[in-house]
Amino acid sequence: HGDSAGDQFGCWVSGAGDVDGDGYADIVVGACKDDEKAGSARVLSGSDGATLCTFYGDTAYDHFGVSVSGAGDVNGDGLDDVIVGAYGCDRYGESTGRATVYGITISAEPETLAKDDFESGGFSGGTGDWVGAWTRSGDVAMRKKKDGPHSGTYHVRLSRNTGYLSRKVDLGGATAAKLVFWAKVQSFEGSDRALVKVSPNGVNFTTVKTFTASDSDGRYHRVEIDLAGFSMTSGFVIAFDAEMGDRKDYFFLDDVELIGVAGG
Repeated sequence: HGDSAGDQFGCWVSGAGDVDGDGYADIVVGACKDDEKAGSARVLSGSDGATLCTFYGDTAYDHFGVSVSGAGDVNGDGLDDVIVGAYGCDRYGESTGRATVYGITISAEPETLAKDDFESGGFSGGTGDWVGAWTRSGDVAMRKKKDGPHSGTYHVRLSRNTGYLSRKVDLGGATAAKLVFWAKVQSFEGSDRALVKVSPNGVNFTTVKTFTASDSDGRYHRVEIDLAGFSMTSGFVIAFDAEMGDRKDYFFLDDVELIGVAGG
């Protein structure tokens, strides 16, 4: 169905051929008045009806999607392509219109590869592709119903200049990987800082995030770190390193997660 009133989703419907190579014929549907009549065209899976991709007109009144059709394998990649008309397109002159052929690339959606919300109450919990338990040294504590976890009952506190927490995860073959976690900085001042480090081999570490006194508001914030540029290995290590000067300087962690597209 259309996204909003007046989209005219279904103004043109056509078989698209097999655009994703799963052996099922797919469908392309036009919605020529979507988005201020710029229009859109949606390709739907013939196997389960899921949206495989959506294309959009450039500007209002393009009426992109007023005609749609399968185009066969135009680019020779072994998958069928689609063609979409837009009779109101002004790209080449007023209402000259255009028809565009689209080769479709279906990308896998990122998923959770490993996660630990610390609700086990210990340092060996979590789900997914963790390799062993958390390794900790110095001033690291599991806190239960104290200092306000981001979610649930437990979270972890690092303090002083000794708190260090790391864990190995199997990211072998993964793509589009990201490290996502919630962090809270409390009572930092001066040169106090906390570091987030990663290492593909567990030996050579790169600092990918530094928390300083400017982050010290005593509230949890979501942090997302793109791991593009690092080798994805079966022994990838993430680490959190406290470098604060006082025992009452705290760095809290909760809901640590690795997301990405799993290796084949």
